[in-house]
Amino acid sequence: MNEAQPLEVVPVSHQIRDYHRDEPLRKITTLKTLWDSHVALKGELAPNTIKYLEPIGRHLCSFFESREISPQALTEWALSYQEGGLNKKDPKKPASARYNRVIVTVRGFFGWLHQMEYTRGNYGLVLKFMAGGNPKESLIITEEEFERMKKYASNKPHLQSYLWFCILSYRTGLSLVDCCHLRWCDVHIDNNGPSYIRIRRIKTRRLGPKSVCHIPLLPGTDVWQWLMMLKAAPRYKFANGPSDFVTQDGPGLYMCKFSRIDNVMKSFFERSGVRGRSFRHFRNTFCSNLVNSDCQIALVCKMTGHSNVQTLLNYLRPDLRSMQDGLSKAFQFAQNESGVVRSEMGVAQ
Repeated sequence: MNEAQPLEVVPVSHQIRDYHRDEPLRKITTLKTLWDSHVALKGELAPNTIKYLEPIGRHLCSFFESREISPQALTEWALSYQEGGLNKKDPKKPASARYNRVIVTVRGFFGWLHQMEYTRGNYGLVLKFMAGGNPKESLIITEEEFERMKKYASNKPHLQSYLWFCILSYRTGLSLVDCCHLRWCDVHIDNNGPSYIRIRRIKTRRLGPKSVCHIPLLPGTDVWQWLMMLKAAPRYKFANGPSDFVTQDGPGLYMCKFSRIDNVMKSFFERSGVRGRSFRHFRNTFCSNLVNSDCQIALVCKMTGHSNVQTLLNYLRPDLRSMQDGLSKAFQFAQNESGVVRSEMGVAQ
């Protein structure tokens, strides 16, 4: 009886023979089929994630179309990507952060191929990360800049949907795609009890309960007033269904090309006098404000939908005054603890 042996993935144009025990099972597959299967196993992905994965798979499959898959060939692929990027029509050297992120993705794919016994070894381990430059400080949007955007958009009907996205993200930390897809069934408003938003983040909803955010809503705040105004508007009164979006323009805005709405938001920022910032910095601001105000990390993760504290740290910009307050409390605690020890030692003597 023949035992199952690890298999080599051959070029895309060739076929793969798989002999399982004593029954020869003939399978014809390609690297693209395997890539698509690997992506499909990730579950429901956000549009941004799909847009990120497509050029990686296209570039990888194109490179190995006439090559045998081996550690040497994979190293050559990494060099070609490092020199010319993923787009042959517009070759550009990727930044170190972008390069390392792509390498993580490709290493995961080849690790999966090895786990499924399509390759003799985990070839992805030969891929090395690029040394990054000096780490950049996370950018945030100050309250003054936020008020400047609100003032710029006031009395301009064509900017109200963009202003609403800014208010919603600044007060809740939701990403642009989550703001676009927020539904009334996710919003719980109670005049006699706690009000909150409970939403499963689109980018990570494949993770199940780990992707759920619980964000409190404070009565009287600007985000509260906007929700009450939108709820009272006749055209926003829909039953719970596919059209039950808080901002009816949101899904249409997002489902158009993402670069379009992203460019529109950048233009909105610049015209309002807030330069060097983008929509994603609202999330940095929300996370930083929570942590700098001494909110427990566990509660911050519940509000932002982070299951990994290390990921949360990437958003934070520490406030010097908050760190000084924490250091002062640590000094006081150490002094008090030292006084208690000396007192106990005196009593013991």
